[in-house]
Amino acid sequence: MKALRMVRCDWTTQHECPKTGTRCGGWHATWESTQAHYDDMVRMTATGELVTLFMRARTGRRRGWHMWVKPSDKAEFLQGGPEPDPYLPTSIASSPPTILPTEPLPPDPHCHYGEDTGIRAELARPRDDGAPIDASDWLSKEPPPGYRSRWNVDGWEIPGDVVEARLTLDSALQHLAALADTLPAGADIATGRADITHAEREEWLAAQEECKRLAAALATHPWLGSVSDPFGARRAVFAAARKAQAVELTNTAHQP
Repeated sequence: MKALRMVRCDWTTQHECPKTGTRCGGWHATWESTQAHYDDMVRMTATGELVTLFMRARTGRRRGWHMWVKPSDKAEFLQGGPEPDPYLPTSIASSPPTILPTEPLPPDPHCHYGEDTGIRAELARPRDDGAPIDASDWLSKEPPPGYRSRWNVDGWEIPGDVVEARLTLDSALQHLAALADTLPAGADIATGRADITHAEREEWLAAQEECKRLAAALATHPWLGSVSDPFGARRAVFAAARKAQAVELTNTAHQP
């Protein structure tokens, strides 16, 4: 069983864009595993809550994936197009099948057990490991209005995904600061006048780790490693992020 999800291609995810190799700012479709009891699957199939879907693989030996999905997810995924036939090669999947005449073989009284027939059978079928299945070739959406693939600031030509990474890091840092404002003061905790719950501690640590991850992702971006003046480049990225925020605020203010 799979569920269709549109994933934003930016620095909030840990996966590179399947089309550009960086971050394009758009959305890409993925199929994610869901769980259900077998009896529930039978009932949902009988009532039409689940339908079958085949998605052809992009490359490799594997033909594709067979899955059970909701009708609404299947309709959104196919976008009015036909579902591919899993039994036809990719090159002729859109053509009607050709039925060739067959002739019966003559009877053979000899036993051929153990002989090599020349037909190799696949001993193990590919199995679903639960990882999300990339469906970006089938369904992708363009970046939001105002997204730029390049920013020219202070003589620097900055890739758009670097600016997006800076904006995402700034947002995570703001969230971390907001969490800190809700926690008791350190002096109160030290003297026993206040305490932090387990849930608050876990939320704080998770937000802290997310900031570290985003900061490391930005610091190790290939563009920052290729410039001759890293300090100047970081200042330009910070300025571009402020400029991007101003543009977003302006666009929001003009929306009805």
